[in-house]
Amino acid sequence: MKNKRKMKKKSGQASKGAIINHKIIKNRILLALFLALLFLVALKIINQPRPDKMLEKDAEKLLNAITNNQLRILDSDQIDEKAVEDVMRKDYEELKSELGLKSDFCIFFQDENGKLVKIDGMKAGIGSEKVKVNGVSCG
Repeated sequence: MKNKRKMKKKSGQASKGAIINHKIIKNRILLALFLALLFLVALKIINQPRPDKMLEKDAEKLLNAITNNQLRILDSDQIDEKAVEDVMRKDYEELKSELGLKSDFCIFFQDENGKLVKIDGMKAGIGSEKVKVNGVSCG
């Protein structure tokens, strides 16, 4: 009988040890997952484009589109009014997407004295209503 009691105690102790080991392993896995998640969040934050760089890229894209790519509303120092009218007819969000821009924009024209040049039917410019030029909504 003494042998049977000893066996029961040993088997009971083994299961407690297994439970403790299982908890330790489970806690380590949870800690590893938490650290991996924390690492991914930190990496995402670090790799986010800076707003000023994004604005710079969008400004470059827009300038290219205006002068020699998609929009072609300027020909050297002359405004192509027909091209401007074509661009004005486009939906702002479509135009923004077509140009691959993420930032809001406004295309406006000034004369040599800094005064706004308006083309028939154009408000302050072509673009987002959020942007104001001389206190006037652009789009």
